[in-house]
Amino acid sequence: MKIFKQFLANGSESKTDQFWVDAAGKPWPIYVKRLAIPALANAGSIAVAHVVPTIKLNGHFKCASLEVSNAGNTLRCGLNDIRLTSVVLTDATNIGVTNTADLTLYVNGSMVIEYCKTTD
Repeated sequence: MKIFKQFLANGSESKTDQFWVDAAGKPWPIYVKRLAIPALANAGSIAVAHVVPTIKLNGHFKCASLEVSNAGNTLRCGLNDIRLTSVVLTDATNIGVTNTADLTLYVNGSMVIEYCKTTD
């Protein structure tokens, strides 16, 4: 997928050149947004506000990347990584992030999410 703004600032949103097609055959544009995230839990879960009032709850959702850092050390967490088990769209306002390791020392972080909007 081509992300039009590869290095999005926190809170920035960009429309991609990709579409998600629903069961009725309607194509929905896919957007990306970078979110600042708080320190992750010690083998637990946190909620992150996505601040997309028109997010399509029954549409495409994916965490494209997640990074946390502390004093210049950056950890890129993958969904198949043993440290991070899931990133899910919880509801109309939050994303749930669950990890299996103690990542509390990594106090700065961000994630890039992909999603569709109900307004398209």
